[in-house]
Amino acid sequence: MTEARKLAVHHQAEGGAELTTTAKRFSPSAILCRDTKWRSVKYEEVYLHAYRDGREAQQRLRAYFETYNGRRLHQALNYRTPDEVYFGANLVPAALAA
Repeated sequence: MTEARKLAVHHQAEGGAELTTTAKRFSPSAILCRDTKWRSVKYEEVYLHAYRDGREAQQRLRAYFETYNGRRLHQALNYRTPDEVYFGANLVPAALAA
């Protein structure tokens, strides 16, 4: 399992959106969303940095996902963040709302 995948699994375990059924996991919209997200991660973070080790990669990717999910507005989500959509506008974790 790659470091990026481990971080994604960890993110989901900490409250990130998790698709719960096989039908949802493999639906065309879920696949498109997943592919778009990982393309963004690769081109906006991974390909731009030469990480010294796995620890640095994990730290940088964690920061990227916090920005991607908690601060970055997404056109496909009607200019809301994924955290706003998943947790609800008033239920975004306090650490991300600051």
